[in-house]
Amino acid sequence: MVSTRHVPVGEREVAAEADLYPEPFFHHEPVPEELRSTYGEHAFITTTSDDLDKWALTADSLYLAVQSRPGEVTSDELWRLTGEIFSRVDNAG
Repeated sequence: MVSTRHVPVGEREVAAEADLYPEPFFHHEPVPEELRSTYGEHAFITTTSDDLDKWALTADSLYLAVQSRPGEVTSDELWRLTGEIFSRVDNAG
C-alpha cells in the first residue's frame, strides 16, 4: 500500500502511532539517520509479525506498507523498494 502525504511527520504523530499500536505487538523505530534528509527528520518505521511480516514507513511525503511471508524480504530489499517508489512519487508530484 502506498499513499502520499502532504504534512511533515512530527513528534506528536510518532507518539500517537506508538499509543495506537503498542509494543510488543508492534515495534517502532526512527528511520536510519542517513535517510532522514530524504524521508523526514521524524520519519519512522513500524514493524509487526504474525502470519505475515508487515513493514511500514511513515515519511513526510509518503506512507508505504509492505506485507510478506516471514523472512521472505530483507531490510535492504525494503529500503531499495522504498527508494524506487519514493523516486516515482516525487517525480510524479
